[in-house]
Amino acid sequence: MNTQSTPPNIQENPPVNEDKVIAEVIQCSIGVLDKETDPVQRQQHPKSHGCVKAEFIVEDVPEECRFGIFREPRRYPAFVRFSNGSLKPQQDSKGDVRGMAIKLLGVEGEKLLEEERQAQTQDFILINHPVLFLKDAQDSLDFAKAVEMAKKMPFKPLKPLPLLLMYVPSHLKQFKILKTIQKKTVTNQLQIQYWSTTPYKLGHHAIKFSVKPSVTESNIQIAPNLESENFLREVMVERLSRQEVCFDFLVQLQKNPDQMPVEDATVEWSETDSPFIKVANIRIPMQTFDTEARRRFDENLSFNPWHALVEHQPLGGINRVRKYVYQAITATRHNLNKVTVQEPTMNDFNNPTI
Repeated sequence: MNTQSTPPNIQENPPVNEDKVIAEVIQCSIGVLDKETDPVQRQQHPKSHGCVKAEFIVEDVPEECRFGIFREPRRYPAFVRFSNGSLKPQQDSKGDVRGMAIKLLGVEGEKLLEEERQAQTQDFILINHPVLFLKDAQDSLDFAKAVEMAKKMPFKPLKPLPLLLMYVPSHLKQFKILKTIQKKTVTNQLQIQYWSTTPYKLGHHAIKFSVKPSVTESNIQIAPNLESENFLREVMVERLSRQEVCFDFLVQLQKNPDQMPVEDATVEWSETDSPFIKVANIRIPMQTFDTEARRRFDENLSFNPWHALVEHQPLGGINRVRKYVYQAITATRHNLNKVTVQEPTMNDFNNPTI
């Protein structure tokens, strides 16, 4: 399970047993995949609030950021998916991790995944909190085992993290992070900030990235019906029927490897020490996306931070886990749904029926 080599000034320190740990995470993840739904849904972020067409506009960025897709000013078509993170779809009013996944199209250059070297896509995956509640591969395995344990309990099981705390008390920090995320009030996913939480390469730098709503004085305010099970989708439908939405795409350069670690996704990188730098705009035009065709297309999409150019290689233990677990889950899910795993193309983006 060796990953790509990294520049000498980007220090990754995978533990010696990480391959074995990742193999166990894969086994647990496939084991708890809910195979009773039709279609079989994602294990991570199964509930979608909408998959929208967008434009990713790279600006004339600072010299230190000119790598990969940020090498020169350019516009990329993109799909952007907004989601809830719970393992099973639930009412939007319940506390949850909120996700934003971006897939750029028309991206030339060699990609990281062996079977997709010539794919023309680049993914960015974010949630609505600066850090993740899992530190590394071992945390991922502990959580996967807790999910597996909770699923096997015969009577109204505890949630996975409280169950995990009963057996691994040292995970209190991780539990507190997740509870903090779940306590956030989100009534419109088009008006909140998102973070990568995990680091990535940007040329010879290690970075994290973030997406936040662009400053504007004319945002239409939509009053959500909080009694509705799917009010986050309903708000998006209403907003994009009346007005486009714009976000800023930002990167944060690692300044101090000790205080801004690559291997611990629970540590926030200080914005005082390294402010975020704007490198692109995301424009989501007015559109109708709440259609059966778009829902089917959304369901068959797969997002993986390793759908990426070599210049944007994911870094750290969590991302090394994601590479193999996401591939395994995607392959299993698509096989059960009798759907071919393939990256979207410009033909999909330009297809008026999608």
